[in-house]
Amino acid sequence: MPRWGIALLLSFVARILSAQTLTGTVRDSASREPIPGAVILLLADTTTVARAITNELGRYRIARPASASRMRVVRIGFRPRAIDLRQVPSETIDVDMPSITTMLEPVQVTAAAGCPRRSDRNMAFALLEQARAGLLTTVVARETDPASMVRMSFERFMDSNDRVVRQTVHVDSSDGVNASFEAARSASEFVKRGFVSDSAGLAIFYGPDADVLLDDAFVAGYCFHLGDADPARPHQVALVFNAADQKKGRIDIEGTLWVDTAARALRDLNFQYRGMDRDVSAIHPGGRTSFREMTNGTVLIDRWVLRLPAARRNEEGRQMRGVRYDATETGGEVARASWPTGELWFAKLGALQAKVVDSAGAPVTNAVVQLDGTNYSARPDSAGVATFDALLPGPYFVMVVDSAVASVGMSIRSSAPLVAARDSTVHASIVIPKAGQYAGAGCVANALTDEAAPWLLIRVNNPNDRPARNAHWRLSRSLRGGSEAVEQGRADADGVVHYCMKMARDDIVLITAWRDRQSVNSSLEREISRRGTIVTLVLPPPN
Repeated sequence: MPRWGIALLLSFVARILSAQTLTGTVRDSASREPIPGAVILLLADTTTVARAITNELGRYRIARPASASRMRVVRIGFRPRAIDLRQVPSETIDVDMPSITTMLEPVQVTAAAGCPRRSDRNMAFALLEQARAGLLTTVVARETDPASMVRMSFERFMDSNDRVVRQTVHVDSSDGVNASFEAARSASEFVKRGFVSDSAGLAIFYGPDADVLLDDAFVAGYCFHLGDADPARPHQVALVFNAADQKKGRIDIEGTLWVDTAARALRDLNFQYRGMDRDVSAIHPGGRTSFREMTNGTVLIDRWVLRLPAARRNEEGRQMRGVRYDATETGGEVARASWPTGELWFAKLGALQAKVVDSAGAPVTNAVVQLDGTNYSARPDSAGVATFDALLPGPYFVMVVDSAVASVGMSIRSSAPLVAARDSTVHASIVIPKAGQYAGAGCVANALTDEAAPWLLIRVNNPNDRPARNAHWRLSRSLRGGSEAVEQGRADADGVVHYCMKMARDDIVLITAWRDRQSVNSSLEREISRRGTIVTLVLPPPN
């Protein structure tokens, strides 16, 4: 046969070999039950060339590259299995895995340099090996059986007593995101540079994800030991880790990974930042990541949060002297996940039903109801009820945009927040006053008693059309040959001024607004109408 013919034949055979597929079922060797979420690794020497995960029936299907010589099967709570593919010519390989009762069977390990010698070192590394098997399921599931997700991101603001006073929530409803939380750096970068960086004087905080915890560089840079039991966590064992080499000026993390030995599953990771100033450390900055195992064997990071310092500011938004810190929490949560196989999962979240009525008690149906600081929006039904589903726990201020004041972006805001809780529905009633009543309710002097009296609503905005919180304002009456000062003060937190005193119909008033220490202002003249006057002032850019 000519050499070119031999070459073509070898190339054809190579393509056949590279296209081979391995299938099989992974079972518990004792119960014979299928094992979902087991990771199948094909290796060429020590290099992984293919990987897959078993489904809810314990079945797997994986393309077998010609270079693959070994199969390794791992699953948290079970002893790993290794198979020499050169000794198994079949394309169907079923695997039995013996379970591990305690997940603390001692193993021989080499700890990172600088770690103290401990009697529980070998058991800690045995638990680490099992935890890494669970983390590997998270990573491989994301690659081979990705879910479409609806995610929610949030930021919570705490007071000095560590209570959530307000929060912002954004729902990503694209329904196409197949990853939840991912770290912004590699494990080796975290070990070398730490988990906080400085960019133009702004501290940027990072948290570890499954890939980081799986990386050998992270294991080599941290010490591990077993933590104390927690009565609130039955059947869970704590694996504690901290930096082996704590360098001055580098912010590291110290954390605890909780493993459920009964359910054979990862539960969550809690960590704290170490190496920060005392004032910052007082608010206990850190983070939390939780894991959710699905019936189809995949594992998601379903919740994540970073607790960070925020310098206290005064009402004008300026940082207070003698820096003191409150805490903010920024993070996210998966609200819904779905797979091509048809499996669907919903997180347990809260709901709100707000009944909107006018001052006479009649349902309001032509308004838009929003939750302040979120992209949640709904219209009331025929009974005046606006319904919000899939709410993260926490406080929400209800805002109703009524047609009478919508032209300047004003809305009527609930006086107190409604607090959503998981797996429950909050019911509330919101009374929408007439525009004149709305103005009168917030008048500078006394409440408006005569609905027929003229009133003035002023909205002060920044150049970006956002409310100018606590902006200064002054009101003057135009007179022949000059003007007469009437009143002055500050706008509220929404940039709104309510005014209804010392005015008469057909008065011409000069309205002026400015910021602290600003040499330029914004002003306009307006005639007070018989029904009421609504105006918007846009401040010039800062000096």
